[in-house]
Amino acid sequence: MKITRQEADNIINMFLSPDADNGHLAYKAVEAFDFKDADFGWLLYIFKYSRLTYSEWKSNAPEVAKELSKYYDFDSPFTYAKGLSVLISMKADKESVTAFLERHVAELVQMLDNMGYPTKNLDFNLTLKK
Repeated sequence: MKITRQEADNIINMFLSPDADNGHLAYKAVEAFDFKDADFGWLLYIFKYSRLTYSEWKSNAPEVAKELSKYYDFDSPFTYAKGLSVLISMKADKESVTAFLERHVAELVQMLDNMGYPTKNLDFNLTLKK
């Protein structure tokens, strides 16, 4: 089964929910998707922005964790830059790369706002070229 951006965002929100049942359902949803080839970018997107550790994935979704480990050595932190590098090297689909970048920019803007910078005047437009 293929995944859409809306579904990926919903799964991330389930992982971020304080309700533990949502997290369990999110793992089940991720396990139901076929993250092969270009769709694998969505799995990296979900992994990065779910804010869960690789060991949590190994415990709760071992097959998904095994798939993730084919593309990244999780002995070191999975930073934004490393995630983007993996997405580019594996030629992930444009939509998942765009979502990854947009979410990162949104988090940067939120961080700047939390630090007291006037972010209301910031406007980021992101367009990936072919």
